[in-house]
Amino acid sequence: MVNSPVYKDLIAPCYPEYSSFQDRLDSYGKWNSMQTPYNLASNGFFFAGYSDCVRCFQCGLGLRSWKPEENVLTQHEKYRPTCPYLRSLDKRPSNLCTESVTLDPVYLTNTSDEDFLENFGDLKPFDSGKKKCLKFSKHFTLISLFI
Repeated sequence: MVNSPVYKDLIAPCYPEYSSFQDRLDSYGKWNSMQTPYNLASNGFFFAGYSDCVRCFQCGLGLRSWKPEENVLTQHEKYRPTCPYLRSLDKRPSNLCTESVTLDPVYLTNTSDEDFLENFGDLKPFDSGKKKCLKFSKHFTLISLFI
């Protein structure tokens, strides 16, 4: 994974044990905050083990006291704009997701296409080209929306 095009320009991470997305995601076992583990891990953060404190595996930035309106990526860029991992995010394929919405699979199976679009038709690609995605509850299967 470290030799992939996304990571090849990175310098040695502050927390190399959390270099993989899955290791960061697994750190959220006792997480209880409004920010989703998937979104935090996607943006380089692992759970520091207390309160709602997270750290970037690459630059070591620690963030906590999350507010509902805060965007994980925006906060990372605000406090550590030179983070090599952030710079690598710009090199990802454009079909990767930066936000997710959790849906109950039962809802999906019992909903017509028209009802689904009526409720979620406002999910559109960001101006930056990054897309919002749907995440099925307790799974990490994502669907990019091109509505």
